[in-house]
Amino acid sequence: MSKKVDIVYPKNEIICKSLLGFSHMMIILLFLIPLYALAQTDTLEVACDTTAFGTQYELKQITSNGTIVALGHRDVKGRKTGRWCHLRHEDALRMEGEYRKDIRVGVWWMNNREFFEYDRKGKIVAKGSGMRGNNSIPF
Repeated sequence: MSKKVDIVYPKNEIICKSLLGFSHMMIILLFLIPLYALAQTDTLEVACDTTAFGTQYELKQITSNGTIVALGHRDVKGRKTGRWCHLRHEDALRMEGEYRKDIRVGVWWMNNREFFEYDRKGKIVAKGSGMRGNNSIPF
């Protein structure tokens, strides 16, 4: 005949196991919070009526220190559409092109000298260099 045996843990062992579980949970949280913070962006999108580089834009994206990083348009669903201009001030880079439903399409120019051609799925199909428009416009 088998007897039922209850396993009884001493109180200090129960406390140790619960503290161990709590410490594991805290370690996981301490690693996840910085990762979440890295995933956050510090840009703000502001409605405007601006003409820049010969094109009219209705939105501008601004960083927390007031630097404009992009100009463009969005549709009613919030997707990037139409002409966009992305600016990187640290290396004086300007990329201009067109979006359709958040996908880059057509020819995108980089500083009016190099271009990338995208298909309707957003894949690069050609790359080249040349001169576009008025290069006397300073960045």
